[in-house]
Amino acid sequence: LPAGISFFSFRSISYMVDLYRRRMEPCRSLADYLFFLTFFPPLLAGPVVRAADMLPQIRAGRPATRAMVSEGIFLVICGLVKKVIVADYLAGNFVDRIFDNPALYSGFENLMGVAGFTIQIYCDFSG
Repeated sequence: LPAGISFFSFRSISYMVDLYRRRMEPCRSLADYLFFLTFFPPLLAGPVVRAADMLPQIRAGRPATRAMVSEGIFLVICGLVKKVIVADYLAGNFVDRIFDNPALYSGFENLMGVAGFTIQIYCDFSG
């Protein structure tokens, strides 16, 4: 079985339970239902979002303004810089060298390796 099958199963069950309890009307659009079913951020951050909570937000829509698009592009670029430039540079040129053979380095250098690893992990996951 695929690793994410439980995510899709729980999302489908939440949709059916909300319909059964009459908390919402059925989807009129297959695209809205598929978007609800495959929207992945809750998979990464949890918890399972109820259909009755999410589908009205999908239906309401929200037109993107120029400011929203600009901010989105800026955030993507910031994330890429953190991941590709900062985290990957630290990993390849600093942290991995120290962690591969810590006996070659002084205590201070090992401590700096740990600090570099902390920054690397932060930039990997915040980017």
